[in-house]
Amino acid sequence: MFRRLLTRAAALCCGLLLLAALLSGAHPLRHAAAEDPKPQAENTFGLTKVWAVRLDISAKEFDALQPALGGFGFPGGPPPKKEEKKDDKKRDTEKNLFGTDFPWAEGDVVVGSKSLKKVGVRYSGDMSYFVSARGLKRPLKIAFDKFSTQQLDGRSAVQLNAMPLDPTKARAALAYSVFRAVGVPAPQTAFAEVTLTVPGKYDKEFVGLYTVVENVDAQFLAAHFGSDKGLLMKPFRVRGIDALGDDWERYKGQYQPHRDATKAEAQRVIDFAKLVNQSTDDEFKKQIGSYLDVDAFLRFQAANAFVSNMDSFFAVGWNYTLYLDPKTNKFAFIPGDLEGTFASPSFLGTPDQLMDLSVTKPYPGENKLPDRLLAIKEINEKYQKLLKELSATAFTKDQLLKDADAIDKATKTAREKETKAVAARKEPAPGFGPPGAMGPQAPDMKTFAEKRTASVTAQVAGKSKGFVPQFNFGPPAGGGGFGGGNSQPIGEKSFRETVQVPPEFEATLFAIPPKVNYPVAIAAEPTGAIYVAVDEQGSLGRTPGGGKILRCVDKDGDGKVDDVTVFAKVEHPRGVCYRNGSVWVMHPPTLSVFHDDNGDGVSDRQEVLVTGLTTEQVTTRGGDHTTNCVRMGIDGWLYIGVGDYGIKEAKGKDGKTIVQRGGGIVRVRLDGTDLEVYCTGLRNPFDLAIDPFMNLFTRDNTNDGAGWDTRVSLLRQSALYGYTQLFANFTDEIMPTLGTFGGGGGTGGVFVQDSRWPAQYRNALFTGDWGRSEVYFHDLKANGPTFDLKQELFMKMPRATGMDVDGSGRLFVASWRNGSAVGFEGPNIGFVARVTPKGFKAEPFPDLKSAGPAQIVKLLTAPNAVTRLHAQGEILHRGKHADTTKALVALAADATAAPEGRVAAIYTLKQLDGKDSHAALLKLAEDAVVRESALRALTDRKGECTGLEAKVFVAALSDESPRVRAQALISLGRLNDPTAVKSIIPLTARPKGSAMPTTKPLQNQPDPDRVVPHLAVRALVALNATDACLEALDGPHWEGALWALRYAHDPKSVEGLIKKLGSVRTPELRRGILVTLIRLYHREADYKGSWWGIRPDNTGPYYDRVEWDMSKRIGGVITAAALDGDKETVAFLKSELARHKVALAGIPGGTEIAKGEKENPIVLPKADPKNPNQIGNTTYENAAKLVLTAKGDAKKGEVLFKSQSCVACHTTADGQTPKGPHLVDIGKRYKPDELVESILKPSAKLAQGYETYRFVTTDDRVFQGFVVGERADATIIRESTGVQRELKRSEIASRQQQKQSAMPEGLAANLTPPELADLIAYLQSLK
Repeated sequence: MFRRLLTRAAALCCGLLLLAALLSGAHPLRHAAAEDPKPQAENTFGLTKVWAVRLDISAKEFDALQPALGGFGFPGGPPPKKEEKKDDKKRDTEKNLFGTDFPWAEGDVVVGSKSLKKVGVRYSGDMSYFVSARGLKRPLKIAFDKFSTQQLDGRSAVQLNAMPLDPTKARAALAYSVFRAVGVPAPQTAFAEVTLTVPGKYDKEFVGLYTVVENVDAQFLAAHFGSDKGLLMKPFRVRGIDALGDDWERYKGQYQPHRDATKAEAQRVIDFAKLVNQSTDDEFKKQIGSYLDVDAFLRFQAANAFVSNMDSFFAVGWNYTLYLDPKTNKFAFIPGDLEGTFASPSFLGTPDQLMDLSVTKPYPGENKLPDRLLAIKEINEKYQKLLKELSATAFTKDQLLKDADAIDKATKTAREKETKAVAARKEPAPGFGPPGAMGPQAPDMKTFAEKRTASVTAQVAGKSKGFVPQFNFGPPAGGGGFGGGNSQPIGEKSFRETVQVPPEFEATLFAIPPKVNYPVAIAAEPTGAIYVAVDEQGSLGRTPGGGKILRCVDKDGDGKVDDVTVFAKVEHPRGVCYRNGSVWVMHPPTLSVFHDDNGDGVSDRQEVLVTGLTTEQVTTRGGDHTTNCVRMGIDGWLYIGVGDYGIKEAKGKDGKTIVQRGGGIVRVRLDGTDLEVYCTGLRNPFDLAIDPFMNLFTRDNTNDGAGWDTRVSLLRQSALYGYTQLFANFTDEIMPTLGTFGGGGGTGGVFVQDSRWPAQYRNALFTGDWGRSEVYFHDLKANGPTFDLKQELFMKMPRATGMDVDGSGRLFVASWRNGSAVGFEGPNIGFVARVTPKGFKAEPFPDLKSAGPAQIVKLLTAPNAVTRLHAQGEILHRGKHADTTKALVALAADATAAPEGRVAAIYTLKQLDGKDSHAALLKLAEDAVVRESALRALTDRKGECTGLEAKVFVAALSDESPRVRAQALISLGRLNDPTAVKSIIPLTARPKGSAMPTTKPLQNQPDPDRVVPHLAVRALVALNATDACLEALDGPHWEGALWALRYAHDPKSVEGLIKKLGSVRTPELRRGILVTLIRLYHREADYKGSWWGIRPDNTGPYYDRVEWDMSKRIGGVITAAALDGDKETVAFLKSELARHKVALAGIPGGTEIAKGEKENPIVLPKADPKNPNQIGNTTYENAAKLVLTAKGDAKKGEVLFKSQSCVACHTTADGQTPKGPHLVDIGKRYKPDELVESILKPSAKLAQGYETYRFVTTDDRVFQGFVVGERADATIIRESTGVQRELKRSEIASRQQQKQSAMPEGLAANLTPPELADLIAYLQSLK
């Protein structure tokens, strides 16, 4: 109840005869009157019934009743004291939305004249408990049969609602009454005056007036449905009926069944969800009546709309019960928790807006079940007729006012008595914020009754459409305009002010919201239409229904979209690419291709190519760090960027599977076959860019100041980039980056190769950065096997995301303007810009279908990459022909042709002819210009390597081109011919005279000379070259051999090293062998899908280190070496054992960690009540206005940064030990108004990756804070006090994300607006 108020902190589907029967009015429920008591409970419930309830609880049981935290903390207040509970009784508990466990206690109850002994009592509620926890009166659940077989008037339990934010105490009872009057099976209500006796604490203490709500239990179900044997569910976050796949285990967490479902029941829920989400319109229309009593659902929707209920199935996906009726096998909806009705405060609208709530769409965004129902003409007409009938009978102003007045009179004495009791106990008023703070206010019932019924009448008469709410996470109007929900769609003026391009280009506002919003990725047809992947849930939202692919067409060529159609609907689309009428979409965990068979711009069929391309985190946490983009290479592969959720197990269409811990790149053929890992060790690659020679690039994301800066990397096949296990302490082993660029958030990427662009830009890499709101141009200069890279600003673009270029050279760039990635924040988020060279005139793209054989091959020499890619697609579509093969071989061998065209011909030839192309490719490998590409094409598909001899690749190891040598190593690793290993080993050494960079941090430094040695080692590992590496220990390349042996977890390598150790006398080699054995003591545990979090342990060399069969053997050898060694050797071994996190009993101190300075908890400063100028004594709106108009002093702000405890949780320089959100570059990433909001209202928008979590340990201790580090055996958190705490994973019983920020409110309470302006100036200076 009232969950919506916390949502702000995140900072969250037979033809006409069947249809006619469905709408005929047949309805299994009796349309109850407002008072509909059950026969066995006559006169128990009623609008004016007031029970006298006396609770008697022993002192011990009362102590046990209290939750572990002893009550919630509250925004702006001190953290709650943790109570040490001494309770020897094992108790059942119930957990609320926020993870609070409410223990059951035993007591006696007297209701009127009826006395029951040993009943169950516990607290209950979500937000209602939160706002009432400072007082004695809190929501209660009384279970009469908890400890014995007894009932009260035929009922097993009742709920006592505290109504903390309802001064009338009437809203819940009135709302349930409306539902019953409308004909919805809804609980009955009464009121209760509750007194409490606890020996030594309370003696018949008047607690207050409660609303008694009938329990939805077996008695309720039997009375309303005639059977209690069906499946009862209390869904959470199920808005629109979520389809979660075919595994019932995935449904249980969100649908929350009250008992174990039978196989048939589970399948029925799954089938219902699939019907709502995945069926065609015809299928839905045909089958929905067999799953749902449509008339009953329409009444349920009408009642929710009448009472302006925003805490419902329709708006937020909770506060209702779903019952699978065993008699009809249909689903029924039952309302629950109606305290937040009658235009109560909501982030979805103001009270005035909610009193005008739309009766046909009383919810924001898309909700598939009601959307699809009302899209059926007959059902829509039925609903309109029903609204007209009910608004004249069941929901009238006179009846509402009459009922409200009756309740007022019946409860007046009790309410006055409660006011006096609360005052006597000196309790603060319930509400949000520190004691004394005002909670949000709802309209009085007279105002609501008048305005709401007038609105409903106007809507039914067709005179008004009513207010359709929007997801809105910003402050209310007038509060400074922060937040996407209050934003307006971007206009031309704002576009010109915010989007800037070089003088050689011009930008146009191509597509704007709400038609095109939340754009994640773009794929361009060669002719100019674009496909926009839309994901309303961003990085952290999880509500289904917000994903789709839009096809956008500029018909008249003016740079603005004219036609937008929904091409396909999917959840969480993260990448998209197009060719020849088909669109490949990465929508984790699935890669699909959608085919437009009839060319109408709408998908006709979906083909699933790969499943399992992420982990369960995409469901439980959201799309952040999941599998992202998909890009098509001219080599015939789809390249996919994998975030560090990793891949638990992905399966291609041919059954091939892969597992991957952490981020990287995987690839698969266009038909879903040959799925394989391409490279590993990245953090969160959002997009890829591919040049004409199949060089892959990405702008990888930073780990917020913990050493892995935003970086642009050349992605080499088989390479290991080092995140997170190796980059910090084993840097010499990782593939180096091209360049690092501090903080930010890498997003889109594209390589533009187009002769129509200005000379400087016509063959260049472009990458986008969300955090910096910029798009960069990268000038690449060849340097050995890699490139030297420069970064220059190309485009100012608010929160840039995806980008692509079409066949005419038009660049399309997406923006997430005004969005914060937490989920849906209103319809006006983002836009798409088009960038073209000045004076651009679109040239008709070649008609590929009508091109002759010679002409289509000639198009492979076109001076732009897009034409070559799509010409290749047409060639492959036509199939294999001798003349085509001959033409492709001729082009590939043509020394006068452009290298890009020759390379395109090579890859087209390989895809067209497969193994039959090898003879031609071997001949082409003799040509230095295309040798690298020919070698790559030869081994590009492992299944086609049979018959290839290693000699041509071995010969290439001596090529004068380091790029050719690099490719030869990659090819040999794929060829699986062990005869080549001795030729590979010499390449593990750096070039003579070359040395590792020395500039710190090492992981951020380019190092071209490490590329070939790294690939040589990766080839040796792929070839299992243990024997050759052991033999090489006697030669000059022993260091490279040991490097490869670090990855050789097999008994042969261990025994070989131990044997060699017995004969080696050279100190350097001996130490090298010992270090390699230490490295082999652990191995990385098999990956089971458990994510390592935003800030995983990076000490390395393993994240989840485990011992294996040879660990004991290795430990004995190392211990013996230490005992037998001199002082210098022992010191060396201790150092390496510590570096490798190996603890051996015989060598103490192996993993000693220096003790840091003791951290002192933050003490919140208090505002001086006598100083009206301090921020704590004024409103947020006023403070923000004054701060933003003041001119701050950065030097003074730096002093305040320390004195106000900011340093306890924030770092401001790279290299500092990470604590909380890293503030390097914060001045580039955040505007002043956003910084003010973050300080004064820290829960308005949560910093991504710094969400607050609540941990409960196995011994019932509770800790709360944001995660600063994750190890396989422990989680490190920083509490709101600023103190760091380490929790052993084996001792963590539960972990649940919270909706409030770990940063406490009030940190600036004692500052004046000019002083806070100083602090803002300092933060802005961090650039």
